[in-house]
Amino acid sequence: MTRLLGRINNVFAVLGALLLLFIMTTISYGVITRSLGLPSPIWIVQVNEYSLVWVCFLATAWVLAENGHVRVDILFARFSHKGKTLLRLIQDLASIGLCGLCCYLGILSVWEHVRDKVVDVQSIDVPKAWVLIVIPVGFLLLTLQFVIRTVEDARNLKAPAGDGKG
Repeated sequence: MTRLLGRINNVFAVLGALLLLFIMTTISYGVITRSLGLPSPIWIVQVNEYSLVWVCFLATAWVLAENGHVRVDILFARFSHKGKTLLRLIQDLASIGLCGLCCYLGILSVWEHVRDKVVDVQSIDVPKAWVLIVIPVGFLLLTLQFVIRTVEDARNLKAPAGDGKG
């Protein structure tokens, strides 16, 4: 399961990077066309708003797997190896609960938007569920990634301090 999740995270991270490239390209195109006095496509802002949401939720589990999230470790640095591992374990368990809850609420929200046929009416009419579906998917991947970290931290809690795993 860890390998499969890693592959999914890698694919989603690449998709997120491609979306960032798309955002950069379309915004640059819009700026250039306006600078030349040409009309800028009206869909650029709306599509880029949606793309930013997608980038965030496509890449977060990958960033977590790479230990790339920002953390403040002023308090954490004062603990022993066992204390640090225990603190990480508590953090992982709390994160599983929060991300799982957000995934569940995201699923409910997407379902309501599908059921009620909610459409975001702007320059392009887009079913709102298409925009929001990435949120529960992203939180599901985050939840699974935190489960993996919890198992690793539980193993590290049992390991001796000098083994280099903590």
